[in-house]
Amino acid sequence: MENEKMQVNFAPGVTEATLRVIVAAIERVHRSGQYLSQAFARNIIVCNDSQIGFIDFEDDPGRYMPLERCQSRDYLCYLQSSAVWLQKHGLLDQAAAIWRQHAAGLPAALRTPIESAIRPIGWMRHLQAGFWGNDTLRLAALAALFEQEK
Repeated sequence: MENEKMQVNFAPGVTEATLRVIVAAIERVHRSGQYLSQAFARNIIVCNDSQIGFIDFEDDPGRYMPLERCQSRDYLCYLQSSAVWLQKHGLLDQAAAIWRQHAAGLPAALRTPIESAIRPIGWMRHLQAGFWGNDTLRLAALAALFEQEK
């Protein structure tokens, strides 16, 4: 690994393949009965060989919510943290298609909380002006990603 460079993607999703690999890596964690602490894009490492690593496990959401909610939260954290970047680079349609395909295979116990979390913010997809601030624009991009699904 000494000669192998690692690339930290603060906004993963440069290609459709990268998006698929990250979502699949999160799913592998979930299939092992685990969850991530903070599945934000900044905490995902993509190596040159397309292997995915996760960092930053200082929080334990499992202390406060059941496993399925923790796992749903992982997807929401990743999608929310990468949606603005995807939107800015014209990849929101691709990301929505990838998510739609992935979500179709999720059990209802994971899919339902995600859909419930997105429903109230759907209207935010119309907020585009910078004066709303970064957090609002991240939620607006997330809402736009889910709107692409329809």
